[in-house]
Amino acid sequence: MALRTGKLILARGIKLDKSYKNTTDYSESSMVSLVTSKAVASSSNCSFLRQGENVIEIEVPYGTALQANYIAFQNPDYSNKWFFGFIDEVEYVSNKNSRIHFT
Repeated sequence: MALRTGKLILARGIKLDKSYKNTTDYSESSMVSLVTSKAVASSSNCSFLRQGENVIEIEVPYGTALQANYIAFQNPDYSNKWFFGFIDEVEYVSNKNSRIHFT
């Protein structure tokens, strides 16, 4: 059975440009601090989260997930590296679960 140690943060009000027309250079630790300060939900009990699949199902109510525009996740059992992305779509799964599509 897979360990559930993945960390995830959903944040709102992150004012970064998805088109990369206007960019800012943040260190990883600065970006984690920014996302944490604007978090609407977080979890440290996720299955291994994969970059490239760009879909994550999380135990966060749909209304809460809709508030977020940015996501950060980490797989501490694999690496201390954080991954970041823009939320493209939020799907209702159940009263307590949402599916997040991100870039």
